[in-house]
Amino acid sequence: MTFETFILFLWLQYCSAFYRVEPEFVKAVADIESGVSQGFKTGAIDKRGKYIAPMGIYYKCAPGYNKHDPFVNIALGARALGRFKDKKRALKKYNTAYNDKYYKTIITKYKYYKQKGLQ
Repeated sequence: MTFETFILFLWLQYCSAFYRVEPEFVKAVADIESGVSQGFKTGAIDKRGKYIAPMGIYYKCAPGYNKHDPFVNIALGARALGRFKDKKRALKKYNTAYNDKYYKTIITKYKYYKQKGLQ
């Protein structure tokens, strides 16, 4: 694990606690949205640059925030996920392209982190 990844990981845990959402859930969303299984991918994650990693934030969301800053990106993602206690509802609001496969993929990753611990 690189030092930058370690710091981002600590930041994810802090933001999760601040917005009262499980860090395993936030990390699962970050993994799926950025397309990595470990660590954090940063920057644009699609060819047109509309979605920004690590949390897959849409570029038009949250005007006035630097979504390319991974610390801001993680905070925005944790805040959005923490708005609803029900994970399914949170994911429906978080991702406009929500479907059952997306939900199952996130929940599978979330359960893995709950069982094995965050890495």
